Amino acid sequence: MPKRDKLHEIVKTALQKEGWNITYDPLFVPTEGGINFFIDLGMERFIGAEKSGDFIAVEIKSFDEVTPFYSFYELLGQYLIYQMALEEQSSAWSLFVAITQSGFEKLQDAPIFQRAIVKFKLKFIIFELRNQTIVEWKK
Repeated sequence: MPKRDKLHEIVKTALQKEGWNITYDPLFVPTEGGINFFIDLGMERFIGAEKSGDFIAVEIKSFDEVTPFYSFYELLGQYLIYQMALEEQSSAWSLFVAITQSGFEKLQDAPIFQRAIVKFKLKFIIFELRNQTIVEWKK
């Protein structure tokens, strides 16, 4: 089982405030060939009385390093592999990266990161630490 990010509980709280229910902590994603992945959270939100709803897989990143290059490099690789693993399972899960507002601002400072976010269609949940709330969804 992978080590939890130090912001794990804060992200859970912020998402629960928005009506998301934790279904997996972590979300286990097996792949062909026996390689298995653990995405930090699997959550769902039902719409009204409907049985089908929204399903999100959330990878949590602190992004508190002095230089964001390596953190983004690692994040991008993880995101792409997790996305492929979910697609291999014909999954209904939509993958997001949960990141602090200041962490996301670091990404905005580098044009190469901005282009990679667009090119690889990364989706973010930007949260505020102090209030443990979601600030913005970037889809």
